Amino acid sequence: MTMEVLVKTRNMYVNKMNESNSGLFVGTSIGNNEGTQKKGKIKYLTMTERSKVWMPDTFFRNEKDGKFHNIIQPNLYVRVYPNGDVLYSIRVSLTLSCPMDLELFPLDTQTCHLKVASYGWTTKDLVYSWKPPDPVQFVANLFLPGGFELAR
Repeated sequence: MTMEVLVKTRNMYVNKMNESNSGLFVGTSIGNNEGTQKKGKIKYLTMTERSKVWMPDTFFRNEKDGKFHNIIQPNLYVRVYPNGDVLYSIRVSLTLSCPMDLELFPLDTQTCHLKVASYGWTTKDLVYSWKPPDPVQFVANLFLPGGFELAR
């Protein structure tokens, strides 16, 4: 049986782009925080210690560098819902490999991917899917440096 892990990014922003080394520097929260409020019932249990719940061994295949945010404490939480769903949300900053062909710049289009995978599980055991309907959410006032524009 294959387990499906639904992925969603919230508040994604682009810090900078580096055309010389094909780098895209992004920050985001990975996860999904949807749930319904039920009057008088527990909506979910929030935990800040991820070791208490099984988590997939997620990594980013095109990551060149990355960091977790934990100035005061780690920026993460785990929510367990009454139906058994588990939400793991963590704030990360990534430098992603993004090969670019700028020969026709500024009349070109570049596509940069966020490649999510499991480090140890095969696709027979675990698959990652983007959570519909809007799996990649950018900050409202996103500014891309260097004359780049975001196309969806």
